[in-house]
Amino acid sequence: MKLTNIDTLEYLKGLLAHSSNEEFKKALKEKLKLDANKEKILDTALNLRNLQIDKAREIIDQIEPDKYSFTYMLLKSIIYDLENNNDEANKSLVRTIILSPKKEFRESILNAFGLKYPEIEKTYNFIENIKTHKLKILHGTMEIANQMHTYVSGLKKLGAFARSVNYYPVYLKYKNDYIIPLEKVNENIINQFINSFDIFHFHFGTSLNPAMSDLPFLKNIGKTILMHYWGSEVRRKSKALELNPYAKVKEEEEKIVKKLIFVSQYINHCVTEFTLPVYVEEYHKHTHFLAQAIDLNKYPYSPKTPGDKIIIAHAPTDPEYKGTPVIKSVIESLSDKYPIEFVLVQGKSHAEARKIYMKADLIIDQLYSEGYGLFTIESMALGKPVIVSVPDYFVNKYPPDLPVIRANPDNLQDVLEKTLSEPEKLPQIGAMGRKYVEKYHDIEKVKFDLLELYYTVMREEGKI
Repeated sequence: MKLTNIDTLEYLKGLLAHSSNEEFKKALKEKLKLDANKEKILDTALNLRNLQIDKAREIIDQIEPDKYSFTYMLLKSIIYDLENNNDEANKSLVRTIILSPKKEFRESILNAFGLKYPEIEKTYNFIENIKTHKLKILHGTMEIANQMHTYVSGLKKLGAFARSVNYYPVYLKYKNDYIIPLEKVNENIINQFINSFDIFHFHFGTSLNPAMSDLPFLKNIGKTILMHYWGSEVRRKSKALELNPYAKVKEEEEKIVKKLIFVSQYINHCVTEFTLPVYVEEYHKHTHFLAQAIDLNKYPYSPKTPGDKIIIAHAPTDPEYKGTPVIKSVIESLSDKYPIEFVLVQGKSHAEARKIYMKADLIIDQLYSEGYGLFTIESMALGKPVIVSVPDYFVNKYPPDLPVIRANPDNLQDVLEKTLSEPEKLPQIGAMGRKYVEKYHDIEKVKFDLLELYYTVMREEGKI
């Protein structure tokens, strides 16, 4: 890439003419609205301005990679291009287009790099179709831990026409755009959804038709379909026990396999979180990762130093499956030795339960699982330390800075006693949890991963 290509980027225009490095840095900082702490980003841009590519590479490599930063990804793209690392430049430019906050930025990037990297035009057109509502997105039809609503809310913030439909409303009172009890679903409603939307992001092994007879039709008429798996609907006992000796399953293995075979005939692309690929990748042609997400604005950081009593909260949707009997037994055995107030949260709406969690010093989630779920994420977002099962096999599936307190049914007593004996450490663990959620589970970040997911699926299916 020649220096003149940088000139075409709208937000760098005029900056290259500044007579001194300090003027350039000041102007760039003001134009890009960078935080004062990101001096390395500025220095990287400065060295690119002077075509000091090796120095720019050296500086940007000192920065923690941030795939959600438009500025970081743009500079990384330029460096890759100048180094003639075309594959990495192409990937980074696709991501940069997706992150771009303004159409004029996307146009400038397309003008600068489009001839050399033709995929950028596909990405540009995809984003324009999303933002002009030529592509409409539907999530359905079972709400799992508020995820459909959260994902759709993130997409709406990006200007997408996205909606969620829930056939299975429960006491938690999750919000969705359309709540249609299963007994009221009919062919007319199903056909309206089919005619109104282009991308169908299904959850928990469900689709528009309770019998899933819509899947062959959706495939035949060229709709884009994804299946998002969440756990118990694909967790087979034989495989689960290989990886986790404490595993519990809810569905019969034969039933799970039969459904996976059927669904994968019509849906090539499935979506999972950290621990589930092992259960589905042999059935679907493509398995994509997408992090669970929450709206951090609804989970204020609520650090708490334990008082006279240590308040422990546990909120089982399925007590046997979550390990509630074991938890209650351990709590009872330690109550004489430690000042514990145990709060069992059941039958509350999602909003009501959140208020209770905010008052807790410690959260105990599930003991038989392969990893954490939304309850752990929500608790960490509030700044609460969490005890949860993460078996050895699955530890490395997660980011290395995972700050949960690991436990299982056999060692819960020892783990909890050690935790209770060091109450001064609880706020620090809680603070680490908040940072972890901000880094990996914030919908303000995950919403871009959703767009890239849909782009990737449509590109691989030859639809863009």
